[in-house]
Order: sequence, then structure tokens, then C-alpha cells
Amino acid sequence: MKKIKILIVILLMQLVCFNTLKLNAQDYYPIVDTTINKMWCNLGICTGCGPGDQDSAIYFYKLSGDTVINSKTYKRILHLDTKHHNNRYDWFSDGFMREENKKVYYTDKFSKREWLNYDFSKQVGDTFLSGIRKVSAIDEVMIYNKLRKHYYIVDDNGHACDEWIEGIGSITFQLLTPNSCGTVGSMNVVLCYSEDNVVKFTNPRFNLCYSKNPDALINTNKLWSMQRITVANPSSYWSYYLKIIDQDTTINNKIYKKVLRSDDEFHLKWEYYCCLRETFDKKIYRIGGPTGIDKGNDTIEYLIYDFNLKKGDKFVVGKVDSVKDVIIGDRSRKCLYFGNNYWVTDTWIEGIGSLCGLLNVGLCSWMGGECSLLCYLENDTIKYHNSEYNYCFYKKSVNIEELERTNLGIKIYPNPANIQSVISYDLSEKSNVIFTIYDMMGREVDKLIKINEDVGEHKITYNVEKLRNGTYFYRLTAGAHSSYNKIIVIKN
Repeated sequence: MKKIKILIVILLMQLVCFNTLKLNAQDYYPIVDTTINKMWCNLGICTGCGPGDQDSAIYFYKLSGDTVINSKTYKRILHLDTKHHNNRYDWFSDGFMREENKKVYYTDKFSKREWLNYDFSKQVGDTFLSGIRKVSAIDEVMIYNKLRKHYYIVDDNGHACDEWIEGIGSITFQLLTPNSCGTVGSMNVVLCYSEDNVVKFTNPRFNLCYSKNPDALINTNKLWSMQRITVANPSSYWSYYLKIIDQDTTINNKIYKKVLRSDDEFHLKWEYYCCLRETFDKKIYRIGGPTGIDKGNDTIEYLIYDFNLKKGDKFVVGKVDSVKDVIIGDRSRKCLYFGNNYWVTDTWIEGIGSLCGLLNVGLCSWMGGECSLLCYLENDTIKYHNSEYNYCFYKKSVNIEELERTNLGIKIYPNPANIQSVISYDLSEKSNVIFTIYDMMGREVDKLIKINEDVGEHKITYNVEKLRNGTYFYRLTAGAHSSYNKIIVIKN
């Protein structure tokens, strides 16, 4: 009898454990839940939307405050299109969403008409959308150590149409357009989904999670100029530029962007420097690099920024003394101040990086010298200029082999220009003349060529109306000789 009682107790305990596990597996995860910070990163591709080619964009969704429509309470859906909006406050309303009894409803912002987007109460074989969609199977997937229901949707011909995951929505398309099989000419699909800045799901079709948002540090429209000073005897100083190019590099199965460096004033010659990658949760990693204080390892990855740090958190550069919003350029950015018991050791600005220099994190003062960020530019426009310096570049030497300068008697007037500039020059021998304009990133934006010009004085009238306001560099090449300088465009 005693053995029977023990056996009954064991069976009851097993039954309780089984039901507990089963309950955990069947916990429901709602889509409309603003107790956590949800964000969907999506890829949109439209064929034929533009004049003869394919258009694509990365965009984001998140949920915001309550809105009452027809006596029903919705959450506002905010949309950020990173291709057309550059300010982190440029989220715009893209409709409304509510959830009730595992059913998720969407209402567009114009007609205020309500659609049923999801019904997570459906069972295998159930139909919806007037019978044109059916649940063909349901299983479970592990999402960040939690089991969630995974629905397979087919069309009325039995062809695979969509897949849903509890709490996330469509993974074949995107949050607002599930069950869109058969759509011709466009594709909208979720790339990844995060909760409280932690990526919980990455679409296996792409295995990418873009952090291309307005506050991302890694962006190919940016340019940094840095100053380095050594206090050795004799002391020296020099400036250099860094930029990120739109070229993916895979190292240890991770995707990075290449960083290039230029040591000349007109930054026309660039060399590989290192690689960076940025995660969805605002962390930036570096791999590779030269020697000295810039030394990086070609196989070991280093965390150099974490913009999720809060006041009191510790990092390699020190403890976060404070976190504030500062106005840089035309918008507010998050700013982290680091220090120890005696002085400020570093300052980071979201989207810009360290004020010691993009890759000089924590090295504003180091044994033997100092490092500083001089200027930071976006789309050829200066957004940050170090107030301790008058210029964005200081020459270490005028003897730069790559930029052999010849006077050529060049004169340019007016400079700054608002309509056109006249460039005059003298030729000592008959030559082909090439006049090239570069933007601040060192990219060629225009070129004029004159064939077999005679000895003597010549003029080029250059129309600047096609250029945006800003600073440009020009190179005038005559035969084997070249001359470089700046041209500034200021249009009314």
C-alpha cells in the first residue's frame, strides 16, 4: 500500500509539471502591447514605382498612445521611412491597431475603416477573410527562450501564403499587410523585430537586421575630421578624415562596413582603415586596424560604443556621469558624459561618436599626446565644429606626394559663388585640361574637359546652380601638373 501511495504522488507531481510546461508553452503573446517597447524593421521593394527601375527602402514601425475611434480604443502605429526622413522625430501616423480576444484589428488613418488582420484564436482548418485564407498548420517556435505559436496560412487553392508568429505578426510580409500573397510589383517584409531594444526575431530569409535609423552611427553620408597632437620632442600634429563606404564585408559570419582614412586636405586618396558594424540595440563593434594607439585585431571584435548606457553605468572609458539631450545641427541628440573622480574622460554624441574622434574612444588625452574631433559632416554639411579649432583640417606638411601642386596661375572669382565662378589659369605648354569638382566626401560631382589648349591664359566659367550650398574641392589638371583648392557655394 505504501508503494502505491508513493507511485500516486510521483504521478501527480509529473502531471503538475506537465501541465505547468504546457501552460508556459501556451502563454499568449499579444501584438498590441505597449508595456514593452516594440519595433519592427521592414524592407520595402517596389518594381516600377520609379521611372524605369526598382526602388527600395528600410522603414520601421512602433506603437504609441491611445486613440479612440468609434468608441473603440486603439494604439497609434508610427512609421519611419529612413529613405525620406532624416530626423528621429519624423515618425508619422500610419493607422491604428487594437487587439481583443486574440484578434488584431487595423484601421487606416483616412477612411477609419476597420479590418481584421490576425486571428490567433483560429485552429487548423479554420478559414477567414471570407474563406479565401485558411490555417493549414500550427506549431511552436522558440523566440528568445520562449515558445510562441507559429501559424501557416494558405490561400483558397492551398498554396502557401503567409506565416504568423504570436506577438510579432506576419513574417512573410510585414505587420500591416499580412496574407498579401499574389501581390505583383512590390514586396514588403519584416527583417527583424525587437522588444526593449533587444532583437527577438530575425527573418531567416534575410538573416539581417538593419540599424539604419536616424540615430545610427554607421552611415555612408557621413565624414569625420580628426586632429592628433604628440608632445614628444619635437611635438607634432596632423589631421585626417574618416568615412564609411557602402560595401559589406563578412568577417566571422558577421557583416561589417569598411572605414576608409585620408590624410590629405582634399581627401582625394583613401585607404582602408578598419571595419565597423552596428546592431539594432545601438552597439557599435570594431574589427581590424593599423598599429599604435589605433591598433585593432583583424580577427577579434571590440565593443567601442554602447548608446544604451545609463547614468552610473561603467564602460572601458569610465563611468557615465550624466546623459542629456543636446542640439547638434538641426536636431536633438543623446549625449553621454563619462568621467572619473577627477575629470571628464570622454563625451559621446549619438550618431556622431566620441569627441575624441570616431575611433579614438577614451583617448582625448593619452600618454604622449591628445586626440580631438574637429568636424563632423552629414551630406557635405557641417553639423558639428569643435569650438577650440578654427578649421576642419590642419596640414602636417605641404609636401604630400599624392597631391603634387603646381601653381598654374589659378585664380577663381567670385568665391564664394552663388551663380557661377570664373576660373582663370596659365599654361606653359599645350595641354589637355581637366577641371573636376569633388564634394566633402571626396566623391566626384562634375567634370569639364578641354582638348589641346594652347599656351597662355585661359578661363573656365563654371555654373554652380546645380550644386547644393556647401564647400567643394576642385582639381585642375593640365598635362602632368595638377592644382587643388576649395570652392564655396552659397546660393540665395
